[in-house]
Amino acid sequence: MCESLDCRTANSKLWRIVKNIKREQEQNEERSSGQVFPDDKAAANGLAVYYQESGKLDFTRDNIPILRKAKNIIHGCRNTDVGDQELYRVFTSTELLLAMAMLDLTKSPGPDGIFGQMLEELGQLGKQRLVDLINLS
Repeated sequence: MCESLDCRTANSKLWRIVKNIKREQEQNEERSSGQVFPDDKAAANGLAVYYQESGKLDFTRDNIPILRKAKNIIHGCRNTDVGDQELYRVFTSTELLLAMAMLDLTKSPGPDGIFGQMLEELGQLGKQRLVDLINLS
């Protein structure tokens, strides 16, 4: 699904998605197999799988203890009895707008390839759907 997204050109699939969201049209994202995700939750899970792979940390042999500690922290966050309860709170539209206001639009994108300008282009419906995706994942 996400490997075909290229943010460097203005007419790429990623930019077209953002422009269509700005026009507040209903969007359905496709998997790499061409199958359409049936709902926002399925799309959030599909994106989570992609970003789980792109966010893997690369540790050297000398850093094995740090790797073990990081894995324990990550696995601890999955348990609702352990970890920061703040992570389970619903992310609001106001918090998204505040975070977007603090964006440095001159910075290059991270591993997800999403530029700050793309987020600025989202319309009201697009921003609400982004909040919904964040809260579902």
